[in-house]
Amino acid sequence: MSDQSQPCFTSMFEGFETLAIRPLALEDDMPVLHDWFSRDYARFRGMRGKSIGELRRKYQEGIDSDAFDAFVGLRSSTAERLFLFERYRPERAGLAPWYHARLSDRGVHLIVAPVDAPIHALTYFVLLSIGDFVFSDSSVDRIVAEPDLRNRKAVMRFVQAGYRLGPVVRLPDKVAQMVFLTRERWLTMSRSQAPSKPRLLFWAIKLEYHITFKRLLKRLGNAMRRQA
Repeated sequence: MSDQSQPCFTSMFEGFETLAIRPLALEDDMPVLHDWFSRDYARFRGMRGKSIGELRRKYQEGIDSDAFDAFVGLRSSTAERLFLFERYRPERAGLAPWYHARLSDRGVHLIVAPVDAPIHALTYFVLLSIGDFVFSDSSVDRIVAEPDLRNRKAVMRFVQAGYRLGPVVRLPDKVAQMVFLTRERWLTMSRSQAPSKPRLLFWAIKLEYHITFKRLLKRLGNAMRRQA
């Protein structure tokens, strides 16, 4: 059996920490992850109020059923846990009714650690390292994510890291903003610095326009169906 405490993948960035990824170690990681999920910023993940045991069972059941596999990201220099992500097959996860899932797609769910001291552009480089890891599988051509629409900050972080906006969809547990990152787009992203704040402001305005436009189209479609 492999040692789950040892990194299985690393990503190096110019002027930033080297980030490492290893499989989730249920017993060792759960107390730390339980603290993350219990905080207000993680409320969109729907885990608040769960005990460590409940959280452990959820991840054990997901991994055992092959619904997803889970990984922890680390600061290589200190082995400090910085993020947790799940990788899954969208065509098996019930997303097919909302978008055209490809066999070459992989979905991701992400939570970043509540670090004591802010780390500039941490989420940007975390998402790049996840891209490095997921695209290391040559059969994968696109990464899919579906953050909660209310979590505008998370959506913006995905957009900052190269993800393109897709449809707004009503999933069983949330209204989500679909986002997509192609292998081609991932290869163009800067590995030394995140986009500037003015560029982020442009994306924030574009996101609000995109969401408003999608909602108007949906309301128009509903109105037309009622009149038919």
